[in-house]
Amino acid sequence: METIELLDTAIKIGLGAFISGFSTYLVTTKNNKHQMTSSLVEKKVTILQSASESLDTYIIKLSDVFSWMDGILRNGTEPGIVTREKLKNLRIREKDTFLVDSREQRSKALSQLKLIGAFQVAEECENLYKIENRYRKKVMFELTIPTESELKEFRDEFKSVKDSIYKAQQAYFEALYI
Repeated sequence: METIELLDTAIKIGLGAFISGFSTYLVTTKNNKHQMTSSLVEKKVTILQSASESLDTYIIKLSDVFSWMDGILRNGTEPGIVTREKLKNLRIREKDTFLVDSREQRSKALSQLKLIGAFQVAEECENLYKIENRYRKKVMFELTIPTESELKEFRDEFKSVKDSIYKAQQAYFEALYI
C-alpha cells in the first residue's frame, strides 16, 4: 500500500505543479501581449501627434497664401493676368516660397500617417495637396490673380478638406483605444 500512496502523492504534486506552471505561463503571456499592445498604441499616438504638428505647419502656410491673396484683392488689385514682376512686388512669390518649403513637413506627416496605418487621414492630405496644386498652377504658372469668387472657392474647398482631415485624425485616434 505504501507504494501506491507514494505514487498517488507524487502524481498529485506533479499535477499541481503542472497546473500552476501552465497557469503562470498563460497569465504571463497575456500580460506581455497586453503590455506590447499598450506600447504600440502609445507609439502610434506619439507618431500621430508628430504628424499632426508637421501637417499643421503645412496647413498654416497654405492658409497664409490664401489670406495674402485675399488681402491683395481687398486692397484693389485687379484679378487677371499679371507679370512675374508684379507677383514679386505683391510678395506673392515670397508667400509661395514659404508654402513650398513647408511641403517637407507635409511629406513627413504623410509618411508618418501611412506608417501607423492612418490611411484615411493621408488620403485627405492628398486632397489638400490637389487644392494647392490647382491654386499654384493658376497663380504661379499661369500668372493669374484669381477673382474673389475663385478665391472663395479655393478657400471653401480648403476649409472642407481641412475639417475632413481633423475628423479623420480624431476617428483614427479614438479607434486606437477601442
